[in-house]
Amino acid sequence: MKLAELHHFNTNQTPFKNGVFVLPLHEKLLILHSVLNGKIRLEKLKNIAVPVTLILIATVFTGLSLALHRNTMARWWQPAAICIFPALASGWLASGLIRKMTGIRPAAVNAAIASALALAILTGSFYAANFFGSDKASRRVQEATVVGKHSETRYHTKRISRNRTTRGEPYNVYFISFRLPDGRMKELEIPAGKYVKTRINSSLKIHIEDGMLGFPVIKDYEIPERNRRHRHNI
Repeated sequence: MKLAELHHFNTNQTPFKNGVFVLPLHEKLLILHSVLNGKIRLEKLKNIAVPVTLILIATVFTGLSLALHRNTMARWWQPAAICIFPALASGWLASGLIRKMTGIRPAAVNAAIASALALAILTGSFYAANFFGSDKASRRVQEATVVGKHSETRYHTKRISRNRTTRGEPYNVYFISFRLPDGRMKELEIPAGKYVKTRINSSLKIHIEDGMLGFPVIKDYEIPERNRRHRHNI
């Protein structure tokens, strides 16, 4: 009850019991209603914030996996297959925590959410550890053949207000596809200037190191350009 409302009471209107001030029943109900409304608002915020946070975490680690996959000599399913069983075990153990966070009752649903989140985190961490922990002493050069190139149009994110964003200005990202001596195909993102000057069927020197977790990684490359070699560190 607000202080201003207390001024409307006098000793005749505010009952005392054994010298202790006692609120009338309707005032108690008003206070209880206010408290319950506050709890409901907090619960609604929690119901929104928790899923958004989980989706954001999964998105960050999935993006990390996709970015490093281009530079990792592995098929997409290999790191996922390595991480799937720890992810399932982690998901089952963490299903109770997910239930507390989301309020979802079925244990199977909570286990599935936790497993998907764990798989995204473990796979992203696997790619990162393998790439950034590579053995520099194992560096070697392999010659590949450029077999294709293409560009993709993407969009910047434009902030409209504090809590709203929209699609901003477009920009282009450039890629080349190449074939390694063992027949494997890979794709790399390259600067626009090198994209224009790179020719199909031209040679490409790839600098490879042994990844910490067993998968070779592409660290840098050399693109022939008018009989000169230009090296680009990744």
